[in-house]
Amino acid sequence: MNWLLLFPAAVLLAGSAAPEGPGTHSQHVLAYDSDRQSIIVATGDRQETWGLAGDTWSLLSREGPEPRNKAGMAYDRPRQTIILFGGYSTGGEKYGDTWEWDGTRWRKIAVQSGPAPRSGHALCFHAGLGKTVLYGGIGKEMWTWDGSEWEQLPTPQHGPSSDSYNMMVYDSLRDRLVHHRKGETWEWDGREWTQVATTGPKRDYHALAFDPARGHVLLFGGTEYVKSEGDTWAWDGKEWAKLAGSGPPARQDHAMVYESSKKRVILFGGAGLREKPFRHFMTYDDVWTWEGLGWSKLDPGVDQASVTAIPPKSSEVASSGPQRLTMTPLGMKLDTTFRKEKLTVYIVKILMGRKPITRAVAPFNSLPAKTKAHAKKKGYEEGDLVKFTFGEKKGSGKMLSSTETW
Repeated sequence: MNWLLLFPAAVLLAGSAAPEGPGTHSQHVLAYDSDRQSIIVATGDRQETWGLAGDTWSLLSREGPEPRNKAGMAYDRPRQTIILFGGYSTGGEKYGDTWEWDGTRWRKIAVQSGPAPRSGHALCFHAGLGKTVLYGGIGKEMWTWDGSEWEQLPTPQHGPSSDSYNMMVYDSLRDRLVHHRKGETWEWDGREWTQVATTGPKRDYHALAFDPARGHVLLFGGTEYVKSEGDTWAWDGKEWAKLAGSGPPARQDHAMVYESSKKRVILFGGAGLREKPFRHFMTYDDVWTWEGLGWSKLDPGVDQASVTAIPPKSSEVASSGPQRLTMTPLGMKLDTTFRKEKLTVYIVKILMGRKPITRAVAPFNSLPAKTKAHAKKKGYEEGDLVKFTFGEKKGSGKMLSSTETW
């Protein structure tokens, strides 16, 4: 039986490491609390609220809204509260609840009437109106929240497409909302929508943030014809311009917000298709900053005291940072040969998302000389785990496990 070397398979080992922030997120929302100078992350697959103040993550609460995706969230500065509405659960249930965060705790607001349950809507605080504006999720519906009740606005005859995904920001310099999706840019002046451009990036699942320091709406990533993109665009109120420079890996379903105390845009999380160490779809936990000249990766620390001060509920497991892949040794190893060189491979179970698969791997550094040289040509490097499969002859492609092919 012959062993066939495939492609790199570096993994993150599971363990009991200290929490490294809110962990991986996609289809989430951010809001910047300018009075407390903290960026709030409150949606995802855990019932946790995290704050990013400066360059440090802090756990703020394990109470509040149930875990959800594609909710709407905005900061109401005059009332110094964050409002969150809607979204959907991991089981697909859509929410129609209204929550407020006062910097310390969440409070569910009982309303007599309001928007129907929905997800994929946009929520922005409009300083000119002094109210939070909700758009989309169900047709072209528009609602405003004044801190105590919802009011439905007349449904516009013309407006942005709003079936399942909306991305909208408030341009504080021109006092209007800007909505962009699939190459169409619309603006709302407080009375009506006007289509102002049909050029620019034709995106879905992207992120927008208004950057008042530079006077433009910043767009990053999203999907265009299914493919995830990793480019940056700016809207100055007249036209879109593609900005040069490298930045975060291509992704979708990420979130951005402007941090006024540092005059920078923050990007957090998202998901995207990666080709290395193998072709897979992964969710990110990284943080990037934009200050006008390009993107810089931020590596926030974690206030561990905030984590230990709020112990997890008995039914929850404390966050242990990014869990892109976890590997569990099965206590099995095989002494075999590859191209007439003796080597040892280890049988492991790897969890990608929720689906475990079994593979044979060997540390790159442990490989004999000829096998290591061959692995290097395949793209492996120091610190990688080299993945093998076996077959009766080269190219047979018979896998150790038929549950999933890398």
